[in-house]
Amino acid sequence: MRMGVRRGLSARLGRLFAVQLTVIGAATVAGIFATQAVVEDLLTRQALALEAEHYWQRRAENDGHPLPDTANMRGYLGGPSLPADLEGATSGFRRLAFEGQSRLVHVSEHAGERLYLVFNAGQVSDLAFYFGILPLSVVLLLMYVLLFVAYRWSRAALSPLVRLARELETVDFDRPGGVALHLDAVRTVADAEVATMVDALDRFTNRLDAAIERERLFTRDAGHELRTPLAVFKGSLDLLARNPDRPSHDQRALARMRRTADDMESLLETLLTLAHEEAMATDVPVEVGDIVAEEAGRLRGD
Repeated sequence: MRMGVRRGLSARLGRLFAVQLTVIGAATVAGIFATQAVVEDLLTRQALALEAEHYWQRRAENDGHPLPDTANMRGYLGGPSLPADLEGATSGFRRLAFEGQSRLVHVSEHAGERLYLVFNAGQVSDLAFYFGILPLSVVLLLMYVLLFVAYRWSRAALSPLVRLARELETVDFDRPGGVALHLDAVRTVADAEVATMVDALDRFTNRLDAAIERERLFTRDAGHELRTPLAVFKGSLDLLARNPDRPSHDQRALARMRRTADDMESLLETLLTLAHEEAMATDVPVEVGDIVAEEAGRLRGD
């Protein structure tokens, strides 16, 4: 039972933060791959298309305009000097093995000529890592740290409530002397809301103890007050039963009255027993057969 409460709020809070971490992590990883795809593919392809368009414009103005030749990109025109790795490449974008490495190739045509732009995407991948993946990874790490701190703060905020639940589990509500709550340790670490709950529990248990005490006193006093008239009644019955000249039906009526008086006396003794705190926790065996036989005899008029 205690384990169920102990795992309640803490376990649910832990699962909540675990789900948040999973969702945030998945979203961040998806963002990393999306950033890499945007940087490496979309932006690179757009740059190559613009470079090809710029080259054809310059070549239309000057037939001897040189081919692009930079640290990351080299251009080739179709013809005998075209490298064998580029032969068979059609118009558009594709990745090809060029000089033993994977390269992004853009092929465009203009006025019957074909331009091959070979781009080294390795450096773009490095840029995507340093300016895309690495910052997002740092952000993900910071979010994990912040979530962990928030989780610790949440546990600290809930700890008085969990501690209160554990203290209530140890309370013996069947204790003969009344309910005893020891919540001072909880009150010292509780915030305003939990302190209000602790004060309300204290007031409730005090009222409950007072009600139990009033009931005990009433039961005891009522039992003592009824003993005297019952004793007088039983004494009178004994005097009446001593007359041997009474008719048999009167004797039977007196016997029934005597049994009723004995039952009332047993009831009073029970009330007085219940009035004592020590007897409230005592299990008294009851002979059901004797009770049934006695009641059956009473109904028969024995």
